Amino acid sequence: MPNSAEHLLSALEPLPFPARLTLTARTARRLADGGTLAPLLSELDGRGPYERRLAAFAALVGRDARFLAERLADPDPIVAGYARRGARDLPVPDEAVEEAYADAPAVLRRRLARLIAHGDRRALAERLVGRMRAQWGDAEAARLLPACSAPFVARELPGLAHAVDDWTRLACRHPGPVLDHAERTLAGRDGGEQRDEWWRRHATTVAALAPLRPERVMTLLERQGPGSLPPALNRGLGPLVTADADRVIRWITSPDRRRQRHEPIPPPGVLHRLARAAAPSSLTALGRHWLVRDGHFTALVKAIAPGRRAALVDAVADEATGRDPALSVLGLLPRERRWAEVRRAAAEFDGTDYWFEELDILAHGPIDEARPALLSGIGRSDADDRAIAWRLFVGCAARDGSREAVTELLTTAARRLRDDRDPVRAAALGALAGTHPRLFRRASRAATFSFAAWGCGAATHPNWPRASPVPSATSVND
Repeated sequence: MPNSAEHLLSALEPLPFPARLTLTARTARRLADGGTLAPLLSELDGRGPYERRLAAFAALVGRDARFLAERLADPDPIVAGYARRGARDLPVPDEAVEEAYADAPAVLRRRLARLIAHGDRRALAERLVGRMRAQWGDAEAARLLPACSAPFVARELPGLAHAVDDWTRLACRHPGPVLDHAERTLAGRDGGEQRDEWWRRHATTVAALAPLRPERVMTLLERQGPGSLPPALNRGLGPLVTADADRVIRWITSPDRRRQRHEPIPPPGVLHRLARAAAPSSLTALGRHWLVRDGHFTALVKAIAPGRRAALVDAVADEATGRDPALSVLGLLPRERRWAEVRRAAAEFDGTDYWFEELDILAHGPIDEARPALLSGIGRSDADDRAIAWRLFVGCAARDGSREAVTELLTTAARRLRDDRDPVRAAALGALAGTHPRLFRRASRAATFSFAAWGCGAATHPNWPRASPVPSATSVND
């Protein structure tokens, strides 16, 4: 009768790879339960690379810690990989890991360092730090710090900080010592560009610390923060907002911070958290602070529930100077309030502002009141002016949404854009393509087909921009 290795290899030969693994695993479990797995592993390990890999896999499934401990530094990466996977869950002694680490190449040492950290072998890691520092240098010792205890890291980090190559991983394992080191480092910098450079380099690390130590991260920002948040930290403000939204707003609006020309807007998720958690007075202060930045103020108002937007705008307007907050966010206000603001602004028009700014305001009001100015705008002599006016005309009709307004828009477009210049037609059609499809369902059938016929004809013109979206007769009635 053939021995167990020959029998297993013969049974595996006709099978596809997944089925080979399944059969090997079943055999290994059966032999391990009977206490006869070791002879099979020994015989397979004495053969070629394929059989040695089967032996390592069988040892992993059969939970043979002794076999795997002897192969942690095996030259075959597959065999060594199975051995490291076994060392995570099986009682592989620290001595075996230390012996493998001492003579391993650099790539394998990095993998064994992750194994030591995952297996919570702190005593082994701390013993290896001194040995590796003497043998391979500070970089090798610093790689083992995530696997050490917090007191050990706090003691050794000042001397090894220059060699740490993965601060984020170390911070996730030991947030306290890393924050202590950050405070010491920033205290030794004069501020300005040096401090901002530190924040740019370590923004990802601080963002990883935010959910772990939000209070300390907030204190670090208040005392030694950057002039402008780097993108990684700007996206990671959520945990700080959850911990204390009002405190975050006080830091953003602090007069001690240098006002940046290109300050990033926090992500919508962060702004929604601010809108829900912050006190109304804090949101008002943030609104006043961001009023000079159209994008920031608009994003803040958009993050607030529609029913609360008017109250915020009013509160900001009470103390705003030089800028009307309501006119900055007309499109986000309830219809009646929006129309009231448009009428108030229109009553103050004196012809000193740019025509398109006044037209933009009028286009947010009732279309019956804006129609004369809109028709005048799409009839201006300059093509760029007409392109702007067409976008505003489409936006006004879309906000109105009535059958009469949409019918008038499509009828006017089919008639007046026919002989206009291509950039003007592209602007008008681009604005129409950006509206919701239900807008076209409300137009009369005659206006819809008239516009669709013109639009399809324009799209076949040899000089027509191919990237411009053109509604078809089908799409406008779907």
